[in-house]
Amino acid sequence: MKALSINICLSSILLLCSITAYTQNNYIDSIKTVLQTQKADTNRVKLLTNLSYAYAFSYADSGVVYGEQAFDLAEKLKFDSGVFWSIVPLSASLSTMGNYPLALSFCFKALDLAKKKNDIVEISYANGMLAESYYNLGDYNTSLKYEREVIKIVEQAFATEIYYMWIEMSRIFEGMNRPDSAILYAKKAYERVKRNQVPNTLSFIAPILGNAFAGNAEYDSALFYYTMGIPVAVKYNYGTDLVDNYYGIARVYKAKGNLDSAIWYTKKILTGKIRVSYPVSLFKAANMLADIYESKGKPDSTLKYLRIAIGLKDSLFNREKTIAIENLTYKEQEKKKEIEASRVQLKNKFKMYFLLAAFVILLAIAGILLRNNRLKQLQNMRNSIAGDLHDDIGSTLTNISILSELSKQQLDPGANANKFLNRISEEVNTTSQALDDIIWSVNVRNDSVDEIILRMRRYAGELFDAGGLKYQLRFDSRLSGVKLSMDQRRDLYLIFKEAINNIYKHANASQVTIDLDKEEHQIVMRIKDNGKGFDPIPSHRNGFKNMQSRAKKRKGHLQIESVLSKGTSVNLFFPLRQ
Repeated sequence: MKALSINICLSSILLLCSITAYTQNNYIDSIKTVLQTQKADTNRVKLLTNLSYAYAFSYADSGVVYGEQAFDLAEKLKFDSGVFWSIVPLSASLSTMGNYPLALSFCFKALDLAKKKNDIVEISYANGMLAESYYNLGDYNTSLKYEREVIKIVEQAFATEIYYMWIEMSRIFEGMNRPDSAILYAKKAYERVKRNQVPNTLSFIAPILGNAFAGNAEYDSALFYYTMGIPVAVKYNYGTDLVDNYYGIARVYKAKGNLDSAIWYTKKILTGKIRVSYPVSLFKAANMLADIYESKGKPDSTLKYLRIAIGLKDSLFNREKTIAIENLTYKEQEKKKEIEASRVQLKNKFKMYFLLAAFVILLAIAGILLRNNRLKQLQNMRNSIAGDLHDDIGSTLTNISILSELSKQQLDPGANANKFLNRISEEVNTTSQALDDIIWSVNVRNDSVDEIILRMRRYAGELFDAGGLKYQLRFDSRLSGVKLSMDQRRDLYLIFKEAINNIYKHANASQVTIDLDKEEHQIVMRIKDNGKGFDPIPSHRNGFKNMQSRAKKRKGHLQIESVLSKGTSVNLFFPLRQ
């Protein structure tokens, strides 16, 4: 809780609630003395607010005067906390005087200010004041709504003070004619008050308990609590509580048929000193006396008090239209604020979504640019590697081959060195072919299926033409332009190459067909010969193992079907996406 809340609100309330009337008068006199020399600053606002608290429930007209002075000075100083806390006793004083419309308008100002400051203490007080104002107006449902807002805050932040809220809930339920709920909350509050040992609190809880029991027709209990509250209210000079206890007792005696006792307690209200600043009590007492004298058959007395009641009603309740207008105006303002807040919130959401979308787009663009840059770097590296392999290692292997041939020409045909030189030439040729395959697979220009088919056609042509085999190579036109990664291209080609080599070396075939098709999201390669065939199960040949391994690595599937004397079929299902 803020320092101002403690200084202005708690200190003044608790101090005034714990001193006798005599001491309170000394306290008021001391504040007035300080005010005479206090300059117009925030301290003066606090002093005026304290005076307004002191008079709010005994001399409400004076409470209004000092409350308005505090309010005006705080607004002039732009002292927001002072503005808010000056409204609290000012609203209480106006309610005591029965000027509910003006009290309600100040409560609305307090709530607006509290929400603007986002101060939970002030928001709690403002909702509590509105609950009290609507209770006084008889709008108990609205009063209950605001009181529940108070409870939400108090339960979380000021749990030890919750019994004050229970007292208010009891009053509201009593007004709503729900006596069971009223008694429940009143009893809970009373138990907490006894436990906390704050005797002055009994002054205002006594009429609450009395009203709750009276509403349930438990008149003896009601009289017990009303009577208990009277000496406390007298001791601490709580005029409004004293009047409420008197009125409660009079109402109980009237309900029980003890009209003389009811008249006696009602007239104590009319003769009390607070009647001038608490006209609502006068109105209630006059109405009750008019009813009692009418039931006793005394028309003169009935007419007398009825006139008093009518006059008071005109001054107190002819403001109903004003209240309705102020309520409508406030609700309209609140509605406009909610609409504006929703519009701003929606606008902010659109801004946030736009910025988020822009950020995602920029992030995606940055990712694409980074990816493209890395791909470009990788392609350049691959081209550089291919060039280096071709220029350096390729030329070196060529030189070794040439030197081997020259060496054989210088040796006798029967020399043992010829065997080794022939072996060197074979190894060099094999290595050159493997190196050529690597260079081809690394080069970026060969990443399309079209380049693979060209290389397949060239390799099959060179091999089968030399062996006298007839062959056909057909491919699906839908494969044209399809791109493969370097690893995919290399494994697809090496599986093809292994299958072709096996046919050339082992099949004794005369006819070979090679088909490449696109089926859904995969390449299907079918290689079929009319050779001698073999028993494919089990097969321990390394060539077959390598083909199966490469297909599995690319999440593909390889089928080898062979029948003795009828040929062999190799079917490869090679996914395009991995």
